[in-house]
Amino acid sequence: MQNTAILVTSEARVLAKAHKGLRLVAEGELKTIEGWLMYGAALNEGREMFPSNEQFGQWIVSSNLEGTHPADTSAAMWAAGSPDAFKATRKAHPKVRTVRGLHAKTKAPATPKANIKFTSDDATHAKKLNALAVGGSTEGERENAQVKLDAFAGNFGMTSDEITEKATAEAEIDEYRKPAATVMKQMRNTIASKGNDWITDHLIDAMIRDHATFLKVVEGLKK
Repeated sequence: MQNTAILVTSEARVLAKAHKGLRLVAEGELKTIEGWLMYGAALNEGREMFPSNEQFGQWIVSSNLEGTHPADTSAAMWAAGSPDAFKATRKAHPKVRTVRGLHAKTKAPATPKANIKFTSDDATHAKKLNALAVGGSTEGERENAQVKLDAFAGNFGMTSDEITEKATAEAEIDEYRKPAATVMKQMRNTIASKGNDWITDHLIDAMIRDHATFLKVVEGLKK
């Protein structure tokens, strides 16, 4: 009877700790990481009380301890159970703002998958995910986008920061790839809106800065 009483008391303490962690997660922002760590630590204790996967899973469900996603549960348990690895991963990826996203970093492939080419469509997708991860309207939306971005980047053997930088660079390259006629039309419209005096002054200034071009234009005007 004494052992049963100890087990019940211990379980009650673990449940209280886990629920407090989830409440902190719900508060968002500064409390989120603290909440996941507390929640994960409680589940690690619960895992010892219910060693079989089936019993542990049933306990989580019956105790209303399910996170917002199954990946949240495993990520929280990893972070609380491996504090050194969690801190190292967090230090290595300072822009990753979620425990789930940091956990994904430990599972991302080190090299790109065979025959996967990073296309302009991939760049667009990466930029959209990053925009949501940074500026999503809710904490859940930002977390979900970050996890998707981490996983998407992993397909190419990159981190979320690396794939975002690559996507930005690809967008800049695409600008240069625009047909010359399109670029010329855009420039012509812009110049026309500025007026002759404005463009003349700036062309003269540019020619003076580039002496070779200046001499070339002067010679052309003489003909």
